[in-house]
Amino acid sequence: MTEPLYDSDLTDDYERLPENYEGMIYVVMIRLMLRRLTHNRRTWNLENA
Repeated sequence: MTEPLYDSDLTDDYERLPENYEGMIYVVMIRLMLRRLTHNRRTWNLENA
């Protein structure tokens, strides 16, 4: 039998570290801000140039 590639004990420890949790929050917030900034932006059009 083969061992699972993703051990649940390792994921639990990783998710509990405050530094990792804080980093995930920063990534999510940056993604949300970028989506809001680019949502209504017009794409480049040669006819308008």
